[in-house]
Amino acid sequence: MRTEIFQWELNNGSKITNATKRDFYRKLEIEITNKCIDINKKIDEYVKEHSDEEEVIRRQESTKNETIGIGKDIERGIKENTEIQLQNEADIEGLPKSISMAKEELKLAVKEAAYQLKHTQSNSYWKENHEELDRQFNELWDKKSKQLEKEFQKSKITEEDIEKACDRSIRKLMIGTEHSKAYADEIRRKYDKDKQLSPWEKNKLLVNWFRRYHIASNDELDKVQNVVIGIVNRHKTDLIYHAKVKQFQQSRVDTILYEVYNALAQSNVNSESVVRTLLTVQNEICTVCKDCQLKYDSHNSLQKMFANEKESLKDYFRGFVDETIWSGAAARR
Repeated sequence: MRTEIFQWELNNGSKITNATKRDFYRKLEIEITNKCIDINKKIDEYVKEHSDEEEVIRRQESTKNETIGIGKDIERGIKENTEIQLQNEADIEGLPKSISMAKEELKLAVKEAAYQLKHTQSNSYWKENHEELDRQFNELWDKKSKQLEKEFQKSKITEEDIEKACDRSIRKLMIGTEHSKAYADEIRRKYDKDKQLSPWEKNKLLVNWFRRYHIASNDELDKVQNVVIGIVNRHKTDLIYHAKVKQFQQSRVDTILYEVYNALAQSNVNSESVVRTLLTVQNEICTVCKDCQLKYDSHNSLQKMFANEKESLKDYFRGFVDETIWSGAAARR
């Protein structure tokens, strides 16, 4: 059930907003309710076919209640993740606005300072003292840029946020499958010891896990390994390519893990190997996402804006004090 609901979420939950989330939650509840009804019908059919088995009859109601409980856990997990994702997106949307506002505030401060400065000395004085004009601008710039750095926050998406989001992705994928959360947690405890391994050591470890727990021929084993590696490399390439223009989104991690999980589900892989492989992929993608977020922050930071705007605002400052300088700068551009 978890896999089917997860696929439904990927298809229906990629463009949720605060305005549409109520409708999404309503559809989610209907989808999960229908899935539970279908599963419980199959349970009733199974019991009917095995009516002579006392243990089957005895566990009928508890199993059906367990199905409903799993459905509620899935619904609760999706809603929790959706609320966190919406908050993250609100923070992301606020960042460009903050940079734009900071730019306008800088421009206004430059204009006001230039206006005041213009009336402290004659126009001929400023024509002969460009160095003093530049000194006045640099003092203003340093003071105002430091003030804005304190007022306007950087991206709220930290490395810890990304790690937590990646953990949520794999946790919600495991809920309701044959790979119980308790089992996944047990594997994570083992896996945490291996986090400091080199990429070569991790790859060797993953291959060993496949060969130990995968009940299949070597050809089939190589095939599933290649599929998983192909999925990971494709997404890594795309993430890196768009690092400067796209913020981190948990939905991307959801998609990657689902594709890997789906590839593993179609092969004869032991449950422990499934979880182990997903944790390996999750860790690798998490590392890439953290690197990409750093690149995004660097490219879209206030400091980047300051560097891009300083010379043009210096021309603006000079030109406001002395229009002949402004005209010359405009002509050069």
